[in-house]
Amino acid sequence: MRTLGIVKEAASDFQNYAAHKFRKDEEGNAARGAVDQAAGTIDPELQRKSAAYKDSVARGRTASAWNDYAIEMDSELAGIVENQQQLTLEERREELTQFLETKFHDFAVNAESGQLQDFLATPGAMRWLGEKMGESRSIVQAKATEVIEARFNSEAMSHFTKNLRDQAKFGAVNLPAALALVPPTVPDRAKREAIMETSLEIVDQLKENGREVEARQLLDSLLAGGFAVGEGGSTDEVAIDAMRGGVAEIAIPASSAAPAATQGTPAASAYSRTALKAKIRGPESGGDDNATNGMGSSASGRYQFVEGTFKQLYKRVYGASSSAARDAWQTKRFDVAVQEKLMDALVADNEATLTAARIPINDANMYIMHVLGSGNGPKFLKANPGTFVSDCSATIWMRS
Repeated sequence: MRTLGIVKEAASDFQNYAAHKFRKDEEGNAARGAVDQAAGTIDPELQRKSAAYKDSVARGRTASAWNDYAIEMDSELAGIVENQQQLTLEERREELTQFLETKFHDFAVNAESGQLQDFLATPGAMRWLGEKMGESRSIVQAKATEVIEARFNSEAMSHFTKNLRDQAKFGAVNLPAALALVPPTVPDRAKREAIMETSLEIVDQLKENGREVEARQLLDSLLAGGFAVGEGGSTDEVAIDAMRGGVAEIAIPASSAAPAATQGTPAASAYSRTALKAKIRGPESGGDDNATNGMGSSASGRYQFVEGTFKQLYKRVYGASSSAARDAWQTKRFDVAVQEKLMDALVADNEATLTAARIPINDANMYIMHVLGSGNGPKFLKANPGTFVSDCSATIWMRS
C-alpha cells in the first residue's frame, strides 16, 4: 500500500510539473506569436500545435487591421461631417449612427462571403475586437456628435445674424421673429453674443455713414423686441444701454419710432401676439381644439394647420426628421401645446416677412398673412386698389 501511495504522489507531481511546463511553454508561445506576427514570420507548425501562439497571432493581426481601418474611417467620417446639409440636427445625428454601424459591421464581416474576417480566427481575437469596438464606438460617437452639433449651431447663428442685418436695412429689428427661427440646441449665451456683436457691427456702420439717429433707433427696436436671452430671461436694458452709449444722445420723439424711409410702419411691439392668436383662433376653429375642416381640407386643430404647413413647422421647431413629423401629424396635430409652438413660429415668420416687405405689422395684415401665406400675402397687401386679387393668386376683387 505504501508503494502505491508513493506512485500516486509521483504521478501527481508529474502532472503538476507537466501542467506548469505547459503554461510556461504557452506563455512563451504567446509572446513569440506576438513577435512573429509583428515581424511577418509566422511559424505554421507552431501555429497548428499551440493555441496560445495561434491566438496571439490572430489578435495581433486583428489589432493591426483595426488600426489601419480606424485611420481610414476617421478620414471618411471627417468628410461626412464637414459636408452634411440636412436641415435638422436629428437627421445629421442619424447619418452618423448609420455610418458607424455600417463601418463596424463591414470590418468584422467579409462582404463577399458573409462570414467573419479571416483574422478573427480565435475566440481571443473576437473578444479583443468586441471590446475595442465597444470602447471606440462610444468615444467616436460622442466626439463626432459634438462636432456635428457645433457645426449645426454655427450655421444656425450665421443665418440668424444675416436675418438681423437684413432687418436692420429697414431701420428696425424684430428680435422675437429672428430668435423664433433659431433651433433650441443653440445655447442662450451664443444667442446673446451674436445679438451684441451683430448689433454693434451694424451700429458702427450706421455711425460711420453719419446715420446716428438710425443707429439709436435700431438699438431701441431691440429693446422694444425684448432682448431677453441673458440669465433670468429679463429684458436686458443694461446691455442695450451699454451698446447705445457709443451713440450720440439725440432726442427722438416717441412718434418717430421708424426712420423716414419707413415712417408710418409700426414696430412689432405695436400689437399683441397673444391678442392676435386669440383673434385668429376664433374664426379658424371657433374655440374647438379638435376642429377639422369639413370641406375636404386637411386643416386641423385650434389654428387649422394644413398637413404640409404642420409638418414643415414641426421639423423646424422641434428639430425633427421627416418621419417624426409624419408621426406627429398623426398623433399630435390636435395637441394644444404643439399647436401653440407652431403658431408662435408661424407668427414670427409672418412678422419677418412683413418687415422685409416694409408692410405694417398689425392684426389685419397678420391675419391676411396667416390665410394667404408668405408668398401671396405680401402681394395682396401691396397691390394697388382696383387690382384683381386673382392676379395675386386669390379669388376676390379688391376695391378702393
